[in-house]
Amino acid sequence: MGSSEGIATRYLEDVKDLIQKHEVAVITGGGVRTIDDILQVENYGVSGVLIATALHDGRITKNDLQRFF
Repeated sequence: MGSSEGIATRYLEDVKDLIQKHEVAVITGGGVRTIDDILQVENYGVSGVLIATALHDGRITKNDLQRFF
């Protein structure tokens, strides 16, 4: 079961720099609570997010994902 505490944002600026300097794809996960968490990391260039627990317990719905895409 995931932590549901939100993605650790204190490293996002470093991740953004890494992505820009080295042109790498970064996938994160662990703690995603809502679609807002996904939108936040998208702004830093993260390529993907693991959202298993939030899907299983219904905090992120099919409708949320359809609006996101």
